[in-house]
Amino acid sequence: MKRMISLLLAGAAVLGLLSGCGGNTPNTASGASETTASVQASAAPANTAAPTETPTSDPASVMESMESAAEADIPQISYPLTDENVTLTYWQAWPPFLSSYCSLADCKTFAKLEEITGIQLDFVEVDSESAGEKFNLMVTASACTDLVQGGVQRYTGGGTQAIMDEVFYDLEPYVAQYMPNYNAAIGDDESIRKALVDDEGQMAQICGIYNDYYYQDQGIWVRQDFLDQLKLDMPNTMDELENVLEAFKTQLELPEPLVLLSAGTLTFLQKTYETGMLVEDGQIIDNSINDHMKDYYKKLHEWWEKGYVKKDFLSNSYSFIKPPEDTVYQNKCGMFNEDVASIETYVKNSETPGFELRAMPQTLLTKDQKLHNGPIGSKLNEKYSLSISTNCSPDNAVLACEMLDYMFSPEGSILGNYGVEGYSFEYGADGKPQFTDFILNHELGYQGAQTAFINPRIPCLVDMGVAQLAYSDAQKEAVDVWRMNFTDSTQTPPVYSMTADELSEAASLQVNINTYVSEMTLKFIMGEADIDESWDDYVSTIKSMGYDTVLELNNQAYARYLEK
Repeated sequence: MKRMISLLLAGAAVLGLLSGCGGNTPNTASGASETTASVQASAAPANTAAPTETPTSDPASVMESMESAAEADIPQISYPLTDENVTLTYWQAWPPFLSSYCSLADCKTFAKLEEITGIQLDFVEVDSESAGEKFNLMVTASACTDLVQGGVQRYTGGGTQAIMDEVFYDLEPYVAQYMPNYNAAIGDDESIRKALVDDEGQMAQICGIYNDYYYQDQGIWVRQDFLDQLKLDMPNTMDELENVLEAFKTQLELPEPLVLLSAGTLTFLQKTYETGMLVEDGQIIDNSINDHMKDYYKKLHEWWEKGYVKKDFLSNSYSFIKPPEDTVYQNKCGMFNEDVASIETYVKNSETPGFELRAMPQTLLTKDQKLHNGPIGSKLNEKYSLSISTNCSPDNAVLACEMLDYMFSPEGSILGNYGVEGYSFEYGADGKPQFTDFILNHELGYQGAQTAFINPRIPCLVDMGVAQLAYSDAQKEAVDVWRMNFTDSTQTPPVYSMTADELSEAASLQVNINTYVSEMTLKFIMGEADIDESWDDYVSTIKSMGYDTVLELNNQAYARYLEK
């Protein structure tokens, strides 16, 4: 019954997650973010504002991390882990475009891990487009595999609820006893532990850990070739941005100067107007129903009226985060939101001579504006995550933890980042790994080949430099460009977790708030509701739906986070 209750909340809780922060913390009324703009699972110092040096793309950087790990006082584990015939079932979503090249079972990294540990893996591979539905059906039928990739992110109520429902193991005692390499990778970074361990002291998943802080992977990209054609500089302030948008509309006659997706949300503009939840004087405050959000809506409506965004933006429903491809390739737009890794695909596939994309800095209202809501750096990579279901026997759960721990050892981290020697990499004359042509020149592209043939998201110590080896200059500079106009991140909330009861209460209120906010957002943008005349009623309606209760629940959770 607990499992059924949890699943009935699906959809309601997801829409109420704190915008841009990950985790399972419901928001109040700021609506769904167009992207997950920052990954905050483990926080770098909050006053870090100016861009740091871009993580090295030198493939030797993981070697340095491994050498440090080897010197640490870590108990030695002998392999194979067992002489018995042990097979663990393993559930994972797999994108359709990769299925035509290989299956999970074909990945030589898994085969090598099986050879070293003596544990066999039996894969249950599901189409990523229907993974959410199939995951829910698996949970409802009490048929979870031993290992579940991305389970915490899919489970309504998150890891805490999954443990309470006895679907996933609490891995904290297992990690402490059977995963010395993983513990060493976490080290004394309390921000990582705060993110991994909930308020009950429980841990529902094993996650990848970056070797450096990572800030965000998405933002606004501008057609640099259009700027060059118009002899315009990259915009930094609102006046400069609107000057560019006007030129895109009138001089280049672009039908869609800035792509606005069907949800009607522009995350970068919300940052400009400092909407949503922020930290102030040790409390969580919310700017979703005050003048911050009101001014944001007014600006969006103004842009809609001027034609800076498409009148029929509701038709941009191809994706919640990506622009329609034909809009980009047919030169119909000048700016759009996209992640760093995808940019080179547009550059390679465009048939327009001189096609060039560059990241746009965070827009400031004026050059003197101080924004304290910048992205918080993360060392935790939840894309590389596994949970162990309670269908796995206790003895096999121990073996599963020991197997995963190998991926954080010096040798295992090489396997997780470079794959198998002689196949995906060779050691160079300097003794450092170098990718083979098979990886560097594969038709899937470097990123696709990494996922398909080296690491389909099994947790390990993730070297950021390896991921960025094939990045263009525009990709390498993007994260620093997106961060450069923030003063700091002192007002950005970290990830904090609610108890299962708090989350259930917040989600039950949030579903109605989200539905109403989504409806009114579209009406405000398209002028179907006058913002000034409707605002007081808008605020009172949201408050009548339990807004203050949701905000209080967030503050309770945040207070516990500070006490951890």
